[in-house]
Amino acid sequence: MYLTILSGFLQLLKGVELMGEFFDCLSSPIGLSILLAGLSYQMLLDGGCDPTTAAILGSSIGLTLSAVTQKPQ
Repeated sequence: MYLTILSGFLQLLKGVELMGEFFDCLSSPIGLSILLAGLSYQMLLDGGCDPTTAAILGSSIGLTLSAVTQKPQ
């Protein structure tokens, strides 16, 4: 019985670790660009754009942010 509880707790800790790694990835500049592209795509869809136009504009916004954050000093 105790091994079952410990096994479940270990799985929970592994899930928390994976979520931490995922949020670390999202906080990097490329992760923020991807997040912004996805959010802008959804906002454009909600605003009435057709899916193709929303995908192109969302990708352009994400690529622009990526280029701005990754430019050499």
